[in-house]
Amino acid sequence: MKISVIVPTYKPDYYIWECLESLMKQSLDKKKYEVLIILNGEKENYYSNIKNWIGENKVENFKILYTKLNGVSNARNLGLEMSKGEYIVFIDDDDYIDRDYLKELLKKNEEIGKQGIAIANYIDFDEITKEKIFISKYLNSEIDSNICTKRKVFSMVWAKSIPREIIDEIRFNFNFINGEDSLFMIEISKNINKIGVVDKETFYFRRIRKNSAHYKKKNIKYIFNNFFELLKYYFNFFRKEEYNKKFLLMRIIALIKGTFYQLKTLKF
Repeated sequence: MKISVIVPTYKPDYYIWECLESLMKQSLDKKKYEVLIILNGEKENYYSNIKNWIGENKVENFKILYTKLNGVSNARNLGLEMSKGEYIVFIDDDDYIDRDYLKELLKKNEEIGKQGIAIANYIDFDEITKEKIFISKYLNSEIDSNICTKRKVFSMVWAKSIPREIIDEIRFNFNFINGEDSLFMIEISKNINKIGVVDKETFYFRRIRKNSAHYKKKNIKYIFNNFFELLKYYFNFFRKEEYNKKFLLMRIIALIKGTFYQLKTLKF
């Protein structure tokens, strides 16, 4: 098993079928990847619907797992424990991928080795209008040994493939609802010495849903509490020799900017 794709889902809606279909239609040999769909929180009829879809489409490399514990971090951690692949790929249930996505990521992973991560470009699109809001512009085939120059890829866990050896025993911190992606990526950064971009135009399509948990407005108390709690972890990493200090400073600045942006969206 080369790749384990982990798809956390909570009360999934229509969009999950587009996500799963894009995974089913991958050009990579089905024997080389598995898809673990981790349903968390409320179980039915979500579990039965996904299980029936797997059976109807006869995708033997797909599995549905369930945990009653809410939270994307809990779901991803379960996926990490149950997965078998050499490389880990995270996909959100409302997103989807190009047909060659897994194939191209694996190709780049095997080129740069187990101390590097492979990344793909991504497109943010509006759920209703389908308009492209943002397109990343990483140079195809580029390999970078300086994680600071591609620090933005550490803001999220999607649009990349991560060797299991890099993750090791590190897991998502389930105490955070916002910022858990960047916290996880910062923690594993000590094991990353290369970032390689796939060799051809291969995209991760990110659906922007205004009612998603990410975009729901937070109150000022929550924003500040979340900021200071994350900052504690960032400074804790800063004290450790194995972490790149310049990189951490850049991520702290990004955290501050992100917090100010959230505050600007509030109406007092």
